[in-house]
Amino acid sequence: MFVSEKTYNEFWKEHEEQEVSNSIKQKQYEKLFIRLSGHFLSEHLEDDFFELDDDEQMEYISEYAWEPFEYHSPEDVYDLIDNLTYDVMNIIEKGIEK
Repeated sequence: MFVSEKTYNEFWKEHEEQEVSNSIKQKQYEKLFIRLSGHFLSEHLEDDFFELDDDEQMEYISEYAWEPFEYHSPEDVYDLIDNLTYDVMNIIEKGIEK
């Protein structure tokens, strides 16, 4: 099955726009994640946190877990930060529904 050049170009333009949108959202997510990490850690995550491998990330979280979370696994603390980040991003994107 052949598609017209116009359809082909529209498809790839839409695909590229989606990739750019996802890239922007990922960067926003990472910045927000780092900022919100201070709610669960004694220090905010470093700006290069997402450049670390998984083990280094968990080690950092374990080392800086805020006292109420010091006995939680680093994966659980990561999940708490992730859930808060996801909720805040949804509020930013969609607003607070009444």
